[in-house]
Amino acid sequence: PTIVTPRSSHRSALLFAPLCAALRAARAVLCALKSLGHRMPAPVRRQSGGASWPEPPLLNAWISKAQSARALLQLHAQHGERMDAMHLGNLWNKLGRHLKWQTASGEMGDSLAGLAAATQSQLEAHGCHRPDILANIAHGAAQAMGADAPAARGLFDAIARAAADACAKPRCEPRHLANLAWAFATASQPQPALFDRIAAASAPLLGVSFNAQEIGMLAWAFARLEHGGATAALAEAACARASELEPQAIATVALSLVKLGAASPEDGRRSVGLRALKRLARAARRRMAAFNAQDLDSLASAYARLGLPRWGAKLASAIAAAAVALGTKRCTPRHLANVLWGVAKLSSGCRLARGSVATEPSVVSLCGMAGGAIASDAAAFNARDLSNAAWSLLTLGLFDRPTMLAIAARAAATLDSFNAQETSKLLYAMRKSGVHCAALEEAASRPREQRLELPLAGPPILLTHMLGGGRAKGGREETGATAATGGALWEGSLLLAKWLAAHPTP
Repeated sequence: PTIVTPRSSHRSALLFAPLCAALRAARAVLCALKSLGHRMPAPVRRQSGGASWPEPPLLNAWISKAQSARALLQLHAQHGERMDAMHLGNLWNKLGRHLKWQTASGEMGDSLAGLAAATQSQLEAHGCHRPDILANIAHGAAQAMGADAPAARGLFDAIARAAADACAKPRCEPRHLANLAWAFATASQPQPALFDRIAAASAPLLGVSFNAQEIGMLAWAFARLEHGGATAALAEAACARASELEPQAIATVALSLVKLGAASPEDGRRSVGLRALKRLARAARRRMAAFNAQDLDSLASAYARLGLPRWGAKLASAIAAAAVALGTKRCTPRHLANVLWGVAKLSSGCRLARGSVATEPSVVSLCGMAGGAIASDAAAFNARDLSNAAWSLLTLGLFDRPTMLAIAARAAATLDSFNAQETSKLLYAMRKSGVHCAALEEAASRPREQRLELPLAGPPILLTHMLGGGRAKGGREETGATAATGGALWEGSLLLAKWLAAHPTP
């Protein structure tokens, strides 16, 4: 503000002049410091011996303003002894954002391990009853450390013990429950007792308080860790709120309910899980234009796995039309192959394609788009994509020779990356479609060898295996097995079993 000099008298002006000048000078200095980004010295708490450390609010502010993961870890190295659970929750939350899905190694990896150990000690010694802090620690640790870090297990065990009681407290909100479940699932840390508590605390809130993102996170987490404690509550919430969910939540909840067995045949056609999935399907059809490639992938996979007979024609047609609308620029090869497989699986159980050629325009267009993408760049498709595409085009009756030959040629060059089930599915599609590729047949019939060196007495064992199970040339391995078992079976496995039976002890 402008400082106005009093006008009462000459004497008054003389008295106020030095003060006004001093205020103007102070204002100029403050403006200059502000323009240079200068910060005033931080208030500190002093010990009698002369050492000092920042006040807790100031330390929290430093954590919030840190510009990198290295700066955050340095703060912990300098002031970690003064950090309580609140500081550590803030620190882990910011670390998760800076190190999201990155692999920390070397010095930073050691610093993260030290931080995890310190956090574990803090929780074990003092506990924590605030679910928001525990959710921040778990969420940040899941993003910054992942599942492979040796220190992750101890930290998540400590969080689980503290969170078991915190979940039942009134201040535990839906976002805290969803974040806790998501973090443990992301870090591949199963904690059945904690998930029982999360399920119990979530059940009365899913229908009223959880938002769409939180419902999706909770459903995904329980499905990822194969914990069925929240299945019934999730199905009830999906029945009641399907129309409120966003596309990503619709796809995530549908796939999670299928994985959790919410609509098993034993439950009957009126089960709450089946009603939820059908309502989600109707909601998806109404909003299909808003689905992205990942959402279409999840949605198609969910209902393809559900396997309801004589159902799914409208959904399959809508998914195919949405994928065609996205085009190959927005639909990656993996998503395209998965959507095609899901549509083929759905179509094979209903009127769209049952022992004949599919004629639904959207399905025909999807097959044309997939065939064109494979023919132009088969190298962009991996083993699973190629086998799924070949089977899907055959099932829908919409295959053409150039596309199948492109699949066969790419598979022949990369057959070592195919597992037994993918090989069997691919060879079946080629044989049924009448397409022969000498290179593929040769690659599938070539014996593989594995030399097994055991630390016990005796000569090495040589195991041989034919990846295609002899299917390509009409032969069979000595065991009579084919690759259709879904797992590699080795000739000589009986020999190995006999050898091990004869040497029960090292």
